[in-house]
Amino acid sequence: MSATAVLGMSTTAATVVLVIVVAVVVLLVLAAWLAERARRRRVLRASFGPEYDVAVNESRSRASAERELSDRLARHETLPIKPLDWDSQQRYLAAWESVQNGFVDRPQHAVVEADELIRAAMVERGYPAQSFEQQVADLSVEHAAVLSDYRSAHELATRPPDEQTTEDLRQAIVGYRQLFVDVVGVAPASTRSQGRGMTDDES
Repeated sequence: MSATAVLGMSTTAATVVLVIVVAVVVLLVLAAWLAERARRRRVLRASFGPEYDVAVNESRSRASAERELSDRLARHETLPIKPLDWDSQQRYLAAWESVQNGFVDRPQHAVVEADELIRAAMVERGYPAQSFEQQVADLSVEHAAVLSDYRSAHELATRPPDEQTTEDLRQAIVGYRQLFVDVVGVAPASTRSQGRGMTDDES
């Protein structure tokens, strides 16, 4: 066999080896990328709970939703969020009792006050005063479990007054209460029936 033939065979073998090595490296990189994506997805699901599915349903794609959720986590790290001290908690609990007591005679006003009370508590804890959508995004990092109630309450509360029933307003108060307890960090020591369909379990 001539030297040229041997050289040609060596070059071909080297090319085959190179192709195999490149293919293996590509597969390893792809496997690492898939593993990292799966890990990140698990982290996001654990962090956001039901809000993960909400974000996916509202986004163009799962990847877009996951980028949005990752951005929320990053933004949350920059916010000066702190728990309320005992005095502040007691002040908000007293204010909430006043809101519930006022529901009997002025249900629409009570719902507005409930929304404003939650916003005030959020600001005192360090959340910026933003639009409702941004508030939901900021709250989703630590309070995802109650955001469905908050969205429902907000939707009921922002209907035109002539389209609001007393039951709608009662449900709004109940929904606001779930987030109130989560944000303030303590539940009212006692609840009482507020009439017009509000029960001890729901108020």
